[in-house]
Amino acid sequence: MKPISRPAVVLLFLLVAISVGCAGHASVELAAADALEAVASQTALALDEYRADLDADDTQREHDLTLAFVARTRADHSDDERMSAHVAAFAEALARIRADRRATELRYQRAVDNLGVLRETAAGLRRLALDSLRLEDEAHRYLGSMLEARRRASATASTPTTGENAKSVTPLEDPS
Repeated sequence: MKPISRPAVVLLFLLVAISVGCAGHASVELAAADALEAVASQTALALDEYRADLDADDTQREHDLTLAFVARTRADHSDDERMSAHVAAFAEALARIRADRRATELRYQRAVDNLGVLRETAAGLRRLALDSLRLEDEAHRYLGSMLEARRRASATASTPTTGENAKSVTPLEDPS
């Protein structure tokens, strides 16, 4: 039997190392993708609740502002100077509500963008895991075909040759 060459041993070692490395990483990558997807789902739920709370809070603030304005106009409807001050205060309060709404909308949109990044990262990890599994399968097939070719070569080399140069030995004869 012919010894295996050094480059073949190195190649075999690398294939096994890559194969083992891919298998270990694929499961970790899939678990990480699942964890990121779970975080993304919980974040989406929290963002929906945040949005609903903001809408309810804005509605309540507008309602309270309107009631306060109506109460002031009823009390001071005959005083033009005070009515002008109430109108200015009402407009200023509405402007603050709108500014707060823009700021919270910006925060909400950034959070939604981050949610997209989480989901994109999870999808990338899944693709990476699947590619790792495919690479592992290819390495196994290659390794299997290489070992099969080696086995065939060994089997061919160990069979007795027939032809002119081969001695024919009968079981009762001594070959010498």
